[in-house]
Amino acid sequence: MPFYSCFAHSLIQNGYHYSRKSPWTASQNIAAVESLGICHSFVLHCIISSFPGLPLVNPIPTKSLEGKSLIIRVFIEQFYENLEEATIGRWLKAEGDRVGDQEPLVEIITDKITFELPAPGSGVVRSIISREKSVVPVGCVIGLLGEPDDPLPDVSAENRATLERRQREVESQALIPSPETVAPEASVSERVRDRGKVRATPAARRVARENGMDLAEVAASIGGGLIQEEDVQRWIERRGSST
Repeated sequence: MPFYSCFAHSLIQNGYHYSRKSPWTASQNIAAVESLGICHSFVLHCIISSFPGLPLVNPIPTKSLEGKSLIIRVFIEQFYENLEEATIGRWLKAEGDRVGDQEPLVEIITDKITFELPAPGSGVVRSIISREKSVVPVGCVIGLLGEPDDPLPDVSAENRATLERRQREVESQALIPSPETVAPEASVSERVRDRGKVRATPAARRVARENGMDLAEVAASIGGGLIQEEDVQRWIERRGSST
């Protein structure tokens, strides 16, 4: 498959070996990706996790993993459409505890669901970044897994970059006018143009009929809504003063 071929080629270029006889697990594949600094995005995590038996890499003496960080990031993911943030519930593991791949790690609370987020890989809980009751935007890192000697990345900088990117997305969306804010006068005129949609009290209709007034014109003058008798009277007075 193209993804496999390109990814294996990148690993070979960086001094790694891949074998179909002894594939790594999903967590090891993710760790290998992060050790190369290829990508830390959740999307890539999803792709690799979808192929737990994908035969990617086994280290050989040409380049050792020693000195490379195998830290696994725990993200607040886009669990469903329109989710913007989530609240951290109870951490099921403490810093220093070892957790297995897909073992329940932390309770996540959203406006729709509450569930236990599994660990995206196995390792020691090196850092709990977002404490209980913290409200965390989608895409931010809430914890780090790895081995005791793995150097920790600057997650605060990564989270700031994520927040800035999301803010730019929100601002760009705000520049797109919604249908409700485009030409409000046109929507009123469309309503009053159709005589059947003019809403008026019986008294207002009677006064308009007696004076030969068009209720659509009265509706346009008050911006739509239910026409009262006094609205018709004011419109008659205004028309009379202008003639």
